[in-house]
Amino acid sequence: MCWPVVGLGRLAVVDTGGSSRPAQCVACGQGFVAGLVPIVVMPSAKTAAARGAASRAAALGHAVRGLGVLMREPNAQIHVLVALAVTVLGFGLKVDATEWCALLLSMALVLGAEALNTAIELVVDLVQPEWHALARDAKDVAAAGVLICSLAAASVGGWVFLPRLWVLI
Repeated sequence: MCWPVVGLGRLAVVDTGGSSRPAQCVACGQGFVAGLVPIVVMPSAKTAAARGAASRAAALGHAVRGLGVLMREPNAQIHVLVALAVTVLGFGLKVDATEWCALLLSMALVLGAEALNTAIELVVDLVQPEWHALARDAKDVAAAGVLICSLAAASVGGWVFLPRLWVLI
């Protein structure tokens, strides 16, 4: 049975089967009829398998393009410069394998958080171009996530580097 939703009629998850045949509701098997609103088009397993490698290659291309979008952000550029400085310092101070793991995970966490922050900001700007308190709050919370990850990464950096730097003083 399809799901009733107030104001939207009946919603249906539909499967087009990758062909030109009429869409069919996955939940109840009904053909697509008036009153059903498709909310998710699910290709059949046969269609998905046929797209396989090409689809994964396209997804990789989208991810690489996303890295380009991310790297146009000034804050992301700062995080990358700090990550490069941490890497140079790590090689210079000869950190061990466990410490490298902690440093690499910390750097990845900060860059991943910055990517999510950037994505949230772009979506908020798309759906709410004018100033709105909730849009501001969404952006501020996303930025707070980056701050939390950055503070944790800084503490990992302190744990790894401060004892080594203290010896050099």
